[in-house]
Amino acid sequence: MTSRHCTLPTLLDDAGVALVSYQLMEDRGWAVDLSELHRALKCDRGGCNPRAIYISNPGTPTGHVQDWKSIEEVIRFAAAERLLLLVDEVYQDSVYGQGKEFISF
Repeated sequence: MTSRHCTLPTLLDDAGVALVSYQLMEDRGWAVDLSELHRALKCDRGGCNPRAIYISNPGTPTGHVQDWKSIEEVIRFAAAERLLLLVDEVYQDSVYGQGKEFISF
């Protein structure tokens, strides 16, 4: 028996769940971009039926925290698209950047 590294993609693959990737906006400090979420959802609707969106806040390894505007946009997006919102906030004490504040979803 061998040990496998347990990452989200590995767990999803083991469960037979397709992963639909979206890009964070590096030039905006690794923020979630609403137009990118729409692009990712539209591109993959033909190959699968997305049922959830996963957000890591703060993001790992960047430590970026989502601001109120981004959080609200993601919540509205998930509701409009009827997606379960899964938020990993386990690293909320690992916020990097002066003046950055952790805001929970």
